[in-house]
Amino acid sequence: MAWVFGGAAVLAIVLVLGAVILIGTPYFAAKAGSFITNKSGRNVVLGGKIEAHIWQREPHFIINQVKIGNAEWAESPTFFEAERVEFSIRAAELLHLRVVLPQVTIDQPKMALEKNDKGEGNWSFSQNPQTAVGKAVTPNSRGSIPIIGKLSINDGQLTYKDPAHGIDTTLKVATIKGDSDNEDIDVEGKGTFQKDKFEIKFSGGNALELRETKTPYPFHLKTTAGKTIANVDGTVEDPVTLEALDVKLDLEGDTLSDLYALTGIALPPTPHYKINGHLTRNGDSWAVDDINGRMGSSDIKGKVAWHPTEKPPLFEGDLLSENLDMRDLAGFVGAHKKPANQDRVIPDAPLDISRMMAMNADVTFKGTHIKTPDILDNFLMKVNLKDGVLILDPLSFGISKGKVESHLKIEGKQTPPSADLDVHFERLSLEGLFKGLADKFGKGNVSSGRFGGKATLHGHGKSLHEILSNSNGTADFGMEGGVLSQLLIQLAGLDIYRTAGLIVKGDKPTPINCIIADFSVDDGMMQAQEFLIDTGVSAIQGTGQLDLKDESVDLELKSYPKKPSLLSLRSPISLGGTLKHITFGVDPASLVVRGGAAALLAAAAPPAALLAFVGPGLGEDSSCAAFLKQQPSEAKTKNAHAPADIGKQPAKQAN
Repeated sequence: MAWVFGGAAVLAIVLVLGAVILIGTPYFAAKAGSFITNKSGRNVVLGGKIEAHIWQREPHFIINQVKIGNAEWAESPTFFEAERVEFSIRAAELLHLRVVLPQVTIDQPKMALEKNDKGEGNWSFSQNPQTAVGKAVTPNSRGSIPIIGKLSINDGQLTYKDPAHGIDTTLKVATIKGDSDNEDIDVEGKGTFQKDKFEIKFSGGNALELRETKTPYPFHLKTTAGKTIANVDGTVEDPVTLEALDVKLDLEGDTLSDLYALTGIALPPTPHYKINGHLTRNGDSWAVDDINGRMGSSDIKGKVAWHPTEKPPLFEGDLLSENLDMRDLAGFVGAHKKPANQDRVIPDAPLDISRMMAMNADVTFKGTHIKTPDILDNFLMKVNLKDGVLILDPLSFGISKGKVESHLKIEGKQTPPSADLDVHFERLSLEGLFKGLADKFGKGNVSSGRFGGKATLHGHGKSLHEILSNSNGTADFGMEGGVLSQLLIQLAGLDIYRTAGLIVKGDKPTPINCIIADFSVDDGMMQAQEFLIDTGVSAIQGTGQLDLKDESVDLELKSYPKKPSLLSLRSPISLGGTLKHITFGVDPASLVVRGGAAALLAAAAPPAALLAFVGPGLGEDSSCAAFLKQQPSEAKTKNAHAPADIGKQPAKQAN
């Protein structure tokens, strides 16, 4: 039997010597490349010779001109290439199933990472049928990561493309080093991200800590993409799978909408923000809890979660601002940009429909105190985005001891998108709404009273201006009780004699018995069907229209005194111009001496059918009801819209 073992030993020596002789030949490189190609499913080419120094305690290898092919669908033909790869291996560690590479040097490596429209990455070799080798060498936990003593990368380049999120970035890898088993790992890179500056800096524990299976691996990561800066500092139990991630996240940038390209999360434009929170990962989902920071001049707290593997991805959030500046939410309606026509006020920034289709969302945002504008008390918005349909229900404001509650639905799948808006005004305080007048003329002259109404509109378009420009629906408003300065009322009627007397003798509050405004909306044109004000001394009637397309105003107000005055003039006041620049004027040709008060009041009185909406809201014995009963009976068959919310009891405030 001795000759058998002796023959086997001689054969082994011959095979080893033969391998050593052949390993440096082009023939061996070609065969090695073909072997790896068959096992990995990717075309692998070893264009230069392979140098092997195996008669050492730590065998040393040099492989030249390495190229690994890409996935069939990828844009770049090459997944990875390098001019030279040099490494040594500690052979004795292989007996303990440990891969220890004391030294690795890679010259001019280029790696092209891509995602297709299905979300598949070209780095996943599992897409190929012959991936046994690929799966075997790919780490699936931190325990399978090779231990690298000193790693040097010279003149490296990394590109990443994700068309679904508009990502196309190139990164120059400056240095990666880990000079010994006990030295921390540092990574630095600079490049571009969508034509903006991109930088990355990573520092972590040493190579032994990276592979250790029990101790959480400490690391710090800083990325700068344009004006977005992210700092991540903490630990992870498994750096390969990112299981048990426990880090502090600091995030700062010009607008949250920039995060779409980086994360796929579609957020609206915002002012500059700076927030921090606790970032964790559970399975395929990410969460940021204990959020604290600022957005514009508003504080912000709460938590968010991101589920990128759901179809489509889902974003969840529960956010709170204890001191909210409503201007910081202007991006929700496109008001973060001035209209293209500087003479207009309705926002015309287009809604990005592609982002609406990119994810689903379920978010609640509360503002417990509104600091700007101070007329608002609180704010509540619940956002539901599902399959391209955006619903804000409710979008509510506590205002002047009352409430404005809106319901908005936008169908993003339609071309152009359609929108339905339903707004209810419930028992708003006159004193709060006209706080500026109260400060100027005294609270006794502007106080009390409740205002209510509703507006229902349907339109289509990619911006708020487009939607309102072609909208159809109704807008009805009413008010019961309250007082306004008698001077203001008399000035509105241009009663020269009475106005002059009030200036000399002083002003007295004038009670408002009733205000009714009923507008129809047809293709963006708001037409006044009824616009009436009944005060203690005058009845005021308004007529005209407001065009939401060009925001032009064309209204006329006529005042009818309840007591005769020789110098009282029937002089209509015209309101013109635009919503941004309203002009006031008087038509001198229409000045005539007013007749009897009873006849003029009858002329100003509206159809009695308006009782249909005043009665249920304010009661049959209300001042509005009494005012409406003063006109001819033949008008009672007419129809009119009804702001039924005028007399509702205060709804529970948003909190």
